[in-house]
Amino acid sequence: MSIFEDILIKNRLFNYGYDDIYVNKEKEFLINYTFNETSNNPWDYENRNKDGLIILDDKPFIINDAVTDGHNKAQFIVLTNGSRILLKEVEKDEMYMELLFKELADFLNIPCASYDIVTLNNHEYLASNSFLGIDDLLFDYYKLYEYKNQIKYSNIEINIKNLISKSNEINQTEFLLKAIFIDILTKNNDRFPNNFRAILRNNNMDICPLFDNGLCGLNRKYHAAYLTYNNRQNTYDILNYIMSYKALKDWINKLLPFIDCDTLKDNIYRKKGIYIDDKTSKIFANNVTEIQKKIL
Repeated sequence: MSIFEDILIKNRLFNYGYDDIYVNKEKEFLINYTFNETSNNPWDYENRNKDGLIILDDKPFIINDAVTDGHNKAQFIVLTNGSRILLKEVEKDEMYMELLFKELADFLNIPCASYDIVTLNNHEYLASNSFLGIDDLLFDYYKLYEYKNQIKYSNIEINIKNLISKSNEINQTEFLLKAIFIDILTKNNDRFPNNFRAILRNNNMDICPLFDNGLCGLNRKYHAAYLTYNNRQNTYDILNYIMSYKALKDWINKLLPFIDCDTLKDNIYRKKGIYIDDKTSKIFANNVTEIQKKIL
């Protein structure tokens, strides 16, 4: 077994049978590599091209050949500072939507995975820092597939009362309600059951940041998840139901009037140098504005 396989095993990123491991600048990697067992996975490379994309080509890293679940090909890389970064092959508008969703989630103080765009071998990838420590587990606490016998990745109906009941058991109802609201706000119908997770950390259930948010309003037909209330898939029924929780309604009324999608777009350009095209940013803004007008 090679030293690079050992490193991937220690990082829980090696699957036996997937042994096609790619190492970039291996000597430099081995000289500078440090192990990071925490969920704090910062970038140590901020060299960007003229379009704001992080350049990986001249940096040392390991990339494993094991792919993750989902409709997009995705692989993890390990950087020399021990960070574990997920690279996903998605359409450019999905990358932009993911950045906009993250910026909005930060404004609303909703835990959300971090995102960036990288370039490697003349290909662009959506990149996300791992939010798991070495001993953390993504836990399928909600077990939503048990509520209805449906095929994985088909359209899924999720009973909101069942969902909230499960969140009550682990004291995550406030977070869950906010997650439902931002999905409604951005027309994200991709919060399918595998994305309702909790983190098992030190024998306790912790909040799992929102991830896989890039299909906001894009109407891609990979699969979809729909919340239901009284057996109906009406968005405004769901919205009225979650706003019956006073704490959530107060939070919405406090922050919703001050959401400015142009500011979100400008912040991304200021921080990363990435310019989001007008077509994509307009779709995102129109979705948010629709709900703003409905509530305010």
